[in-house]
Amino acid sequence: MLLAAASVLVTVLALFLISVLGITALRGIMGDWQESVKEFAVKNLETIAQEESTKRLASMARVKAYVIDLAMQYYRSDVERLSFKMTDILTHAEDYQPRDLLNPSVDGQVPVNTPYVFYNPKIAMTPEIEAEYRLASNIAEDLMSTANLGEGAQASYYVGSKNGYIICVDTYSGEEEYVNFTEEFLETFDPRERPWYKQTKAAGDFIFTDFYFDMQGYLVIDGAMPYYDANGFAGVVGVGSSLDTFQHMMESVSMGETNFNFVLDSKGAVLFSSRYEGELSVSVNQEDLRESAEKTIAEAAGKMTAGENGVMPVILDGEEYYLAFAPIPTIGWSFGTLIAAEEVNQPFVNMRQILSWQLNEFNKRLEPFLAHMQEMARPILALLFVFMLALGLWMSRKFSKPITELTEGVKHIAQGNLDSKLNIKTDDEIEHLATCFNAMTDELKKQMQNLAAVTAEKERIETELNVATGIQAGMLPKNFPAEVCKDRFELDAVTYPAREVGGDFYDFYLLDDNHLAITVADVSGKGIPASLFMVISKTVLKNFAMFAAEPDNYAEVMSRTNNQLCQGNDEMMFVTVFFGVLEISTGRFVYVNGGHNPPVIYRRAENRCEFLNVKKNFVVAGMEDVPFRQQEINLEHGDLIFAYSDGVNEAMNEAHEEYTSERLLEFMNGTDCAAPLEDLLAALRTDVAKHVGAAEQSDDITMLALRLTAKK
Repeated sequence: MLLAAASVLVTVLALFLISVLGITALRGIMGDWQESVKEFAVKNLETIAQEESTKRLASMARVKAYVIDLAMQYYRSDVERLSFKMTDILTHAEDYQPRDLLNPSVDGQVPVNTPYVFYNPKIAMTPEIEAEYRLASNIAEDLMSTANLGEGAQASYYVGSKNGYIICVDTYSGEEEYVNFTEEFLETFDPRERPWYKQTKAAGDFIFTDFYFDMQGYLVIDGAMPYYDANGFAGVVGVGSSLDTFQHMMESVSMGETNFNFVLDSKGAVLFSSRYEGELSVSVNQEDLRESAEKTIAEAAGKMTAGENGVMPVILDGEEYYLAFAPIPTIGWSFGTLIAAEEVNQPFVNMRQILSWQLNEFNKRLEPFLAHMQEMARPILALLFVFMLALGLWMSRKFSKPITELTEGVKHIAQGNLDSKLNIKTDDEIEHLATCFNAMTDELKKQMQNLAAVTAEKERIETELNVATGIQAGMLPKNFPAEVCKDRFELDAVTYPAREVGGDFYDFYLLDDNHLAITVADVSGKGIPASLFMVISKTVLKNFAMFAAEPDNYAEVMSRTNNQLCQGNDEMMFVTVFFGVLEISTGRFVYVNGGHNPPVIYRRAENRCEFLNVKKNFVVAGMEDVPFRQQEINLEHGDLIFAYSDGVNEAMNEAHEEYTSERLLEFMNGTDCAAPLEDLLAALRTDVAKHVGAAEQSDDITMLALRLTAKK
């Protein structure tokens, strides 16, 4: 009995000791596991944060480089158009009348945005040259319309003749009212001596010059191209833009507090930068960054000047940055954007804090359970004194084996294997602990994956949408200057995208001094695909309208636009278009409708609105070679055309009820259509918003109003 009792006692004591030591060891292993999980998670989260941030940085560099490259293509398109027009004037003189422009050497001050002609007083002016520059002055309207698209940037739009005169329109980004002519300019200026003239004549084709200081002290770059008369080369047309224009494009997007951008030319010099000091700021001496003492900067500059894309770490002013770069192929530059490595790693720091909090919460749940197990061991010790040795051995196995399995399982998970599972079946608290532990491991793994994916995707989408929104807003024209519209017509247009970017667009521009073209269109679909197709549609339609082969044949303009957009349209997108041209002096309004809503016309004499009669032409880009028919009406003084997209009449409220075309016409007849156009559009927008109420905007809204004010 004593031996049996002693055996039972020894067994019970051993079991008790094993349980206590096991629980103590479990506490230690759990602490080690927590540190291992932290280290494993931190390592992986840091890698994810760096990869996603560098991808986003590279995406922004490519988009921004594309924006600048697109602007240079627009410059080239404008210059080519001016060259074709100037050549047409000199080779078809019978179609134009001589004109007189302001001459600063005779008339003194010249207002900004006003065409003028200048020739050096020292140049012998023959009757033939005088007749030529008066004929060439017919280019003035084209120079002004091109300048109006520049949105007030510091730029010059010019024609420099081989005979020594220049026809020019200057714009300024400040509040200047008159062009600043220096004494040096008035006494010595000869376009034939300027870098843009010499380089263009030598090349015989379109060129971009290097940046240089013009005679008024501005740092500019020119896009220039020759024009011709019946005898061959006759001079150079061009657009000179200040550095401020490109600086504004470069600084318009940022992805963090430490982010800054710069542009490098083909010689490794920083042309402009949003950083105002340090190695990547603009340098007066134009140092070549490929020769930088910092090897990472020199290596990056070499890749950028070679036209490569990429992302790489660099050391700048003793701090580590990530640099993403992309080429600007049209002009041979390269765009770069940097962000501090410390800011890139900030998301992973936040995740580490969240992980620490979750592990601490698990500890709070685990500790009471371990304390409860220690309390259970004491009564078990007393009961085992009255049981036989066999019972003692059985109880020993029951407590020690599950704890050992739990300990081994925790070790596997502590080594970073979050897919490892604890398989313990004891029907008691240990099994419950293993189940909770498995659930906690699955939840932790799931949260780590989801949070990293969601964060990366959200930041990528926000970056791309911000860039796209800025590009789209910048492509819509602004109102004409007062001197263009005064006593002739009034025009106002607005657009409200349903998303960050939309498929609606409007456009207006002067085909010549007496013909005003307007467009309101709606691309199928929404979002970025619709916005990209919008850009293409707007550009193609305007180009065909500006260079129409047959005057007044706008049905042919629409047909050519339709066939151009159908080519390569694998996504089967289409656009509804209302296009019209107003002959300002007579009030004759010619229009073509491509599947779009009929505009509203207001007759001032009758003080009544009605829908404009439109033929049912097919949508644009829907099918090649479909016919389009044009119509025309006459507008009287005070008459108004109001064009809109279906985001107006199909605007839905919370009950899914549309605003309807009938309500639109009722509103137009019930309001003052002689009011300022800005107030009229605002009032209609308010009435639509009143109908929609708290419902989300269902479609893009675009409105354009044109009123004839010229008296025939």
